[in-house]
Order: sequence, then C-alpha cells, then structure tokens
Amino acid sequence: MTQLIMDFAAEQLKRSQDQMLLLGRGTPEEQLAEFLASWRKRLPRRTDRFVSLPMSRRDIAAHLGMAPETLSRTFAKLEQKEIIHVEPDGVELLDVRRNLSSPKS
Repeated sequence: MTQLIMDFAAEQLKRSQDQMLLLGRGTPEEQLAEFLASWRKRLPRRTDRFVSLPMSRRDIAAHLGMAPETLSRTFAKLEQKEIIHVEPDGVELLDVRRNLSSPKS
C-alpha cells in the first residue's frame, strides 16, 4: 500500500512539474496542443485521435493561464491549420506533433 501511495504522489508531482513547464513555454498554440496531447494520454477516447474535453473552454483557459478569448482564437487557428478538428464533445487530433515541432512564427 505504501508503494502505491508513493507511486501516486510521484505521478502527481510529475504532472505538476509538467504543468509549470507548459505554462512557462511557447505560444498559445503550443500550449493548447500539449494540453490536448496530455489529456489524450489520461482520458478514455472513442478513437486514437479523439480527445474528450470534460472541462469548459473557460476552465481550460484558466488551466493554461490564458484568456478565454485567446483560447477560442487558438482553437480556431489549430483547426484552420488542420491540426485539430473541434467536435461538440471534444477534439479530434489530426496532426498535433506537427504543431509542436514547427518553428515559432
């Protein structure tokens, strides 16, 4: 039982560290793409590319440290670049890795 608790605590510390790095780096597009990729790893999904969003856009914006308007524009930019496709109950990841590896513009 002690080992399970230690493993859980270590995982939570890793997530906290990842969140701090996410908030401090990159463009809003990179932050959102990384957020979606991390949710994809943690949540059940309909397909390999689908990510259910159990939070509102306002909550996601607060989580990422950006204004809700910035988040909405960022979703639109990623959809226009054909990196994601926004659906009523989530997002389909079309090419998130391309966005993460592309140079900043």
